[in-house]
Amino acid sequence: MSGIEIQSFDFIDRVEAVSHSDDVLRLFSQEMRGFGFTNFLITEMPPPGSDLAASIILNGWSPAWFDRYMEQGFYKHDPMAKRTRESARPFFWSEVKVDRPAARRVMHEATECGLHDGFSVPIFGSGSVRSCVTMGGERLDIPPRGRRALHLMSVYAHDRARALREPPASLADRAGPELLTSRERE
Repeated sequence: MSGIEIQSFDFIDRVEAVSHSDDVLRLFSQEMRGFGFTNFLITEMPPPGSDLAASIILNGWSPAWFDRYMEQGFYKHDPMAKRTRESARPFFWSEVKVDRPAARRVMHEATECGLHDGFSVPIFGSGSVRSCVTMGGERLDIPPRGRRALHLMSVYAHDRARALREPPASLADRAGPELLTSRERE
C-alpha cells in the first residue's frame, strides 16, 4: 500500500471516531491543507430556487469568500455547481469549461480570494438527493493517486458530517412533490 493510501485510511479511521461535526471540520481541514486546499464546503445541492445556506452541511470556506459568494448569489452561476449537478465523477475545477460571463465572474472572484483551482466530488444519496464536497486553494500539490484519495476522503467526511448533523427534513419534503417524478409519486 502506498503512502497516500495509508494516509487516506488513517483519515477515515479518525473521522469515523469523532462525535462532533467541529471535529470533522478540523480533521478534514488538516488533511486538505496537505494537498494545498485552504477552503472547502460540504453541502447538499439545493433544488432550483432554494437557498444554499439551508443546505450547507459543513462550512470550511473563508469568511471573505463565503460572504461574497452568498451576497452575490454566485451559486446560481457557479460553473462548479452546474458541473456537480451534471456529473457523477469528481473533477478538478481546471477541467471545467467556463464560457458564460456570469460563470467567469464567479471564477475570477474566487481567484481573488485565493481559490485558483479546486476539486469537487459529487455525492449521491437516497432518491435524487445529491450533495457535493468542494475544495479550493492557491497552489495545489496532488500526488499520484491523489485524485482517488481526495475522492475517498471526501465521501467519508461527507458521510460523517451528515450523520452528526441533526436530522433535517428530507430534501423531498423541503422541495415538495415537484422533486419527484410522477412515477416516484405513484
